[in-house]
Amino acid sequence: MWREVRRLWDGKLASIPPGLIGPTVSDCPRSFLIDVGLPTDGPLGVTFYDDEQLLSPLSIRGADYLLLGYDYGTILGVKAGTDEIWAVNPSEEYNPRFVNSRLSCFISFLGIYDSRSDDRERASDEQHEVIVQEIRRQFISRDACALDDVENWWSLVLEQMSQGLL
Repeated sequence: MWREVRRLWDGKLASIPPGLIGPTVSDCPRSFLIDVGLPTDGPLGVTFYDDEQLLSPLSIRGADYLLLGYDYGTILGVKAGTDEIWAVNPSEEYNPRFVNSRLSCFISFLGIYDSRSDDRERASDEQHEVIVQEIRRQFISRDACALDDVENWWSLVLEQMSQGLL
């Protein structure tokens, strides 16, 4: 998966210095952050922290998260004790949304989404829906859990894509 992530992002990833990664981060995301890194410019309004905010702890509704970045109004983080990525609302106005089962899957999904943006912009309505279904199939083959629930983060992204909102 890591090789695929590097290919999708084609030099647009910045590895994270080990000193920014605290001891509470499990081995898999730690290795990914050091060896592969995070996108320097993410799609969907996703911005990754590249300073001391990266992997700082946040407690929401009784669960702890290690912060990765944010999108429009939500914080993206690794749920403590797991390798899962969640979108959480700091005001606790909304329930946390499951994003991906692993950080590498999240970065891969962002890369897949981004790689098809030009195709989607040029596509007719019919072609657009075919592209969305192709992306859905790619997502399912990499991390089916991300689409298990209609309220999951990626399920909502794909729904908005189908509606032409993204």
